Amino acid sequence: SHDKGLQRFYEQILLALERNIRWDVVKAVILASPGFTKDQLFKYIMEEAVKREMKELQEHKAKFVLSRSSSGFKHSLKEVMVDPAVA
Repeated sequence: SHDKGLQRFYEQILLALERNIRWDVVKAVILASPGFTKDQLFKYIMEEAVKREMKELQEHKAKFVLSRSSSGFKHSLKEVMVDPAVA
């Protein structure tokens, strides 16, 4: 179902953040999407970080920036990058 697919997608992102982000180097993690996907993803990441005691992720909560985009395609990066929350 769509919900299960979305859950797997969120889980893959969470694991990628845990494995690949060097928080001492990264200044921001931008989550952008049309609609509420970015908000739901951020909520999932933070809730799971608490449940799984992912302290480092919790400590860097302020580095997450949520931005609206008109689509999930690459050309939407331009509109995200001019968002005052990101710039």
